[in-house]
Amino acid sequence: MQAKTAIFFSLGLAILFSGCGKKTDEYTVKPIDIDYTILANCTVSNPEPYDIKALQSGDIKKVNVREGEAVKKGSLLVQLDDFKEQQNLLISSANLENARLKLQNADEDILPRLKGQLKEDELNFGEAKKAFDRSQELVKSEAITKSEYEQAENRFMKAGLKVKQTKIQLDSFGKSGDAASLKNQLSGLSAQVELDRKNAADKSIKAPYDGVITKINIKAGENIRPEAVILTIIEKMDWVLETNVDQKELPFVALGIPALIAFDAYPAEKVKAEVVFVCASIDLGKGTCNLKLKIKENKSFIKYGMTGSAELQAKTYKNVLAVPSRFVIKDKGESFIYVKEGNSASRVKAECSQVGEKWIILKDVKEGTIITTK
Repeated sequence: MQAKTAIFFSLGLAILFSGCGKKTDEYTVKPIDIDYTILANCTVSNPEPYDIKALQSGDIKKVNVREGEAVKKGSLLVQLDDFKEQQNLLISSANLENARLKLQNADEDILPRLKGQLKEDELNFGEAKKAFDRSQELVKSEAITKSEYEQAENRFMKAGLKVKQTKIQLDSFGKSGDAASLKNQLSGLSAQVELDRKNAADKSIKAPYDGVITKINIKAGENIRPEAVILTIIEKMDWVLETNVDQKELPFVALGIPALIAFDAYPAEKVKAEVVFVCASIDLGKGTCNLKLKIKENKSFIKYGMTGSAELQAKTYKNVLAVPSRFVIKDKGESFIYVKEGNSASRVKAECSQVGEKWIILKDVKEGTIITTK
């Protein structure tokens, strides 16, 4: 008895559905608003976690942060033992200062003294030249002896040599002498100070930007090697998601369009976002375009790598004459609709534009026109 009932019930359903299948669907054209949306899967891709590595080996002296703690740019996170580096910095800084004082002393004492000596030597040379010139006239008239003439000549020659020697000393002082040597020494010592300062700074691990500590791999007293990952930080900035949409959606995608994000872990909560990047080229293999969306709300549950779905509110068409796409027939590159006239319907060519997969806007049909499927 139950089997017969089931058979009759199934037969009744078949008749009912066969009757429904034959019924013509109708739609009255009227102005409507269409909110065109694009759906796509998305993933939180930025900011990425950043591993901070040790630049030098050493013992961990102090760990100033905990996992999950927010930190400011430049704040001290971890301090390594830097006693040796600080001592080297003090020594090289002292050597640099001594060299600077020597150079200053040379500029303020030796150089002026050499310049004064040259001036004095040039005056002596001038007097000796005058005396020699006079003695040349006097010796001709036998007013002085040949011996006196030779003495004047000798004084003139010595005065000239003295000027040359002082000039050489002065020139050597600036180019290859004490001053040049001190300047070269100063350059080398400055480089050593910078190296020692960097080595000391490398022992202090500081936050590269505002962020949150997500993982700590060391503890106080532990010895670490260079390149060892000390901790992981993630920058404090708006979350960015990446998604790919079909290339046919490109006409509806633009910078700044709003979107709603539903994360897989929190499907009931819609998070506001906007498009901040649209690909410059299409992935030829997939036929898709890459988009980036920036989260506009501060939600503590969002984490790097989370997945979800994005609903892009691509475009709103206000007060347009549109029909569901099933009422438009495509035939050899042209579009047609069936317009009801009384008890019959005539096929009419239609000028239209597609809005996604669900709606088609009619451009040459009047409001109130009844169209049918056939």
